[in-house]
Amino acid sequence: MNSDRLNQDAIRIASTPPIAEKFAELLSHPSQIDGASHRLGVPATLLNFYLAQPADFSSIGLGNGILIPVQITTRKGGRKSLYYLNPGEEVLAGIFVTDQVIALKYMRRVTGSSKPAQTGDTYSMRITTREGQVIFQGEGTLKVTNALKGEGWIECTGLSTLTGSQSTMPAPSVFWSLF
Repeated sequence: MNSDRLNQDAIRIASTPPIAEKFAELLSHPSQIDGASHRLGVPATLLNFYLAQPADFSSIGLGNGILIPVQITTRKGGRKSLYYLNPGEEVLAGIFVTDQVIALKYMRRVTGSSKPAQTGDTYSMRITTREGQVIFQGEGTLKVTNALKGEGWIECTGLSTLTGSQSTMPAPSVFWSLF
């Protein structure tokens, strides 16, 4: 087995969150949860489950699940629109959830300087475990299909550390966000 490949057990959701003991040490009242999560480096993220959609991550070894986007907002826990990122800027775009896995989907704008982004701009996608282990990393080119609604498409091609092979991950774009 290639030592660079992730083991399926390494990505499974534990029956008790590994960070639970650390939280227990810091908490004596519910009002302390937000402060403790910041001290532990696990601040809350603003997810919009109303925009969740089924997603197939089989090509990288994760199977089918639900992709829940991080809300585009200036509020704490939200993110910028991917169409308005600066080159080199990366955001947590969403989380992928199955009954066994929670994976984080990050998008980075690699090329292009116009705002909003245009067809031909390059983005990278990085999918990780909650602990930061890379499951997939790839790049693709944006194809804008409706600039007025922020609709477009990217297919990122790269390496899956679960399967050990080249994979393609689609990232459709709706409302100026690549889901």
